[in-house]
Amino acid sequence: MKFCCQLAHGSPTAIISNFATIDELFKSIAESYNISPDDIIFCTINTFKKDMDKLFSGSLEYTDMLFAHVKGQAVEVELTKSEGVFGLTVSDNGRCRSFIKRIRENSIASRARPALDIGQLIEKIDGINVTGMRHYEVVRILRNMPIGKTFTMRVVSPKESGFQLIAPRNSLARKRLMCNGQRTLRFKVDGNVVIEEGTLDREMIKRLNEVLDSYLGVQDDQMAQALWDLALTCETLPELTKAVRESELSVFGFPDDLILDIWGILSDWRRELKKKNEKEKNEKQKVNILKDEEEQPLLPLI
Repeated sequence: MKFCCQLAHGSPTAIISNFATIDELFKSIAESYNISPDDIIFCTINTFKKDMDKLFSGSLEYTDMLFAHVKGQAVEVELTKSEGVFGLTVSDNGRCRSFIKRIRENSIASRARPALDIGQLIEKIDGINVTGMRHYEVVRILRNMPIGKTFTMRVVSPKESGFQLIAPRNSLARKRLMCNGQRTLRFKVDGNVVIEEGTLDREMIKRLNEVLDSYLGVQDDQMAQALWDLALTCETLPELTKAVRESELSVFGFPDDLILDIWGILSDWRRELKKKNEKEKNEKQKVNILKDEEEQPLLPLI
């Protein structure tokens, strides 16, 4: 397994290989550029920009190119919790390093711009070092903070530079990959890595992430994919609830309403899939009928 990689703020292209977990992937990138794996805040796929819709979060197609966003300037921002939520969506890079993925408009966080911005690594909250914590633990600290409290948040922005410093993604780099865009390398929640045929349903992952965000204030493609995989094995809502409670996902303490929303998404998907299959079946039957009604050619007389 080989992939092309660059540092997002500008670097030569490196070929990375010999990894079976996200941790090993980050170490492979770090070794290529003589940096620490802890310097990497997050990676994007096929863009050097801080595009939160192109985050690497556990799945790679063989034609993908990785861009590593590394630590730059650290700043300390003073915030006052003047309302119930901060307006932050937090994600992590798979190595217990949490960063800001979204900032809601007209929120506490948006009023702190440009000091707070998307892509920033969250290092400390009110003196508490959150390095090594999962994103939902970081969100819990913010949510449990009393209204009216003023505190300091230490964040680290990713390094950035002009477009001219970014080496082009040329055709040679693509040819050095194992080019098969219909196969996906996927890092699973249990730490295993699998190769799957076909591409992942990005739209479905996006919908599940929106549910996670609304209840937990986090977005995590791996978590969303794990929930989806689990939901596909269930036929009823009680069955899904039991499956989630008895799986490794139980540590997240998902509320019943979240599981209900996921069941709703699954039910809608199954209905749409059934309609699609029925439509294709009917169209196929129409084609067969038309073929049967075609005038048969006359046989030559002997």
